[in-house]
Amino acid sequence: MTKSKFNPGTYTGKGKGIGDLSVSLTVNESEITKASLDLKNESRNVGQSADEELAKQIIDKQSADIDGVTGASLTTKGVKAAVKDALRQAEGKAKPTSLSLTEGSYIGHGSGHGGQLAVKIDVFDHRIGDLKIISSHETPNVGDEAVKLIPKEIVSQQTLNVDAVSGATLTSKAIISASEDAVEKAGGDLAAWTSKAYHRPLAINHEDLTADVVIAGAGLSGLMTGAFAAVKGLDVVIVAKGEQVGGSSRYAGAIYALANSKLAKKQGIDNSIDSIMTYVDNVNADAQKAHDREFMKKLMTESGKTFDQLVGMTNTKGVFIDQGPIVYGNFANGARVDELLSNIIKKHGGKIILNSRVTQILTDGDKATGIKVESKDGSGFTVTAGSVVMATGGASYAPDLLKKNTPAVASVHVFNQASRENTADGYHLLQEIGAAFSDNDVYKNGNLDFNPQLYITWNNVPDYSTGMIIDSQAKRFTNEAPYDGLKVTSRMYRHGSDRYYLIYDDENLPEILRQGIHKLDENAKLYVTAASVTELAEKLSLDEEQLKRTFASYKQAAADGNDEFGKPQAKIRPLNEKQLYAFYVMPGSWGTIGGVKINHDTFAVKKADGSDFRDLYAVGEMSTSDLFTEYYMGGFSYACYSTEGRLLAEELYEKL
Repeated sequence: MTKSKFNPGTYTGKGKGIGDLSVSLTVNESEITKASLDLKNESRNVGQSADEELAKQIIDKQSADIDGVTGASLTTKGVKAAVKDALRQAEGKAKPTSLSLTEGSYIGHGSGHGGQLAVKIDVFDHRIGDLKIISSHETPNVGDEAVKLIPKEIVSQQTLNVDAVSGATLTSKAIISASEDAVEKAGGDLAAWTSKAYHRPLAINHEDLTADVVIAGAGLSGLMTGAFAAVKGLDVVIVAKGEQVGGSSRYAGAIYALANSKLAKKQGIDNSIDSIMTYVDNVNADAQKAHDREFMKKLMTESGKTFDQLVGMTNTKGVFIDQGPIVYGNFANGARVDELLSNIIKKHGGKIILNSRVTQILTDGDKATGIKVESKDGSGFTVTAGSVVMATGGASYAPDLLKKNTPAVASVHVFNQASRENTADGYHLLQEIGAAFSDNDVYKNGNLDFNPQLYITWNNVPDYSTGMIIDSQAKRFTNEAPYDGLKVTSRMYRHGSDRYYLIYDDENLPEILRQGIHKLDENAKLYVTAASVTELAEKLSLDEEQLKRTFASYKQAAADGNDEFGKPQAKIRPLNEKQLYAFYVMPGSWGTIGGVKINHDTFAVKKADGSDFRDLYAVGEMSTSDLFTEYYMGGFSYACYSTEGRLLAEELYEKL
């Protein structure tokens, strides 16, 4: 009698991709008959859409030895581990426990946010004795905590089942992936190394505290308020749920749109408030959502003074870019700015408490008196303060709020670049005490984004104004070269297509994209090339006749300058249909616009009846309902949120 290969039944194996995932395999005595994947924690634009293809590969291969899906390397690796786990169960084998490695040195590679990352492990006595990152293209400062923590935890606990550091997820995953590669080269059993339990270090159990001002949130606006307040001598406590300061600002270029900067004027650069407000008015000329122009003008009028003071406080040098009608200032990238502000706060006696979540705003009538906090270890403490500042960020990861005002966005693959900590925590806390909200939250539009394999970031975005953008119906729907390029993404949110493509020909293909595809295989979720419109339609699964009509209409607009979407004739040129490139693109988002209502003079939070709370304030992204329309403008977050922090700190100082 032939021995059965499997014990018939359904078995579920677990693995780690971007997040935790699982694969359920149904088997008879000799083969896998069905594969079901749970990829709900994977990236929406790549990992989640790979389930059908990966399931098919598992059935075809009858093993974990699958090819995977282009652009979903982490998901593929996690699925392989989960299949191995499920097959082990089906074969009746015990869970692998051997962590033994072959002695020597091994180099492993992983894919980070900026490119390939390499680690080197040294194996002593069949264990990892040392792990070092030997090559990295990650943005300086952004993934610092991951670089410090992940290698140390892998070595100390002898497991690859470590958690990603919040605020540095991609860098964390790259280090772990590279370490897995090195462990496999050292002859390690990856199933054992990725399943051994990891015991995360718990937060410190803090005692109750008192302060002049307590700030919930350690992002841009919270750090700015804290730094300006600490310099003035206020006793500051900042509480944040993440493992790093900065929130979304860690990933930013930290560009400030400026007016009235004396440092810029010394360099002969005019940066008048009238010029910048003309730009604001032009951007918002067709906005559907209103904003308070005077509030914007107030903050921008003070923005240059804020920037000049920050340059002095941080002992840096301001750099200015005159792009008329806007002047931009910069003195460090976002992560470095966060570090500099943190150092200022601590130098002046302030406290920054991380890994701790605010659970309640304490009040006495309409007066805020402090906050209740819970650390990750489950312990709680209270901060009693003269003033409470809410700076907990926006609602990027609270999708129901965003779908309410832009229903079409439910179908769109938004490339969300905001911190995953932005889950509307502050909204819920303020709702509990009766604060007033705008109820018009929308995504903050960023640049057009590409598949992560192309490594396109804010500082190397290709010119998409000369390309042609189409939707899943093979139709154009917008002017690709509006007054402000960020408006393209707002229109993609509203249009509601489940996929978009940006099309160039060989003559206008940006060099950054030409170099990016040099070693990458074609894929409809990455890029394709075509020698005809017919071939392009076939590769992208688009309606051929409609795509031909779209090309013909675009060609006619180039000839007569009469584009139905208002694209300037100078930006339209006929595409060479024998040399086409189509890139899968997504509307990028840098956060949200909306949130709680505030007094524009004092930044006090408003109650539902229109009056102000006493000693309760809100700054930054969670209180932008009147500041912006649905159109964000690059550089205005740093200018406005920093200025709010400075002006509020001055207000709090005057109250003492």
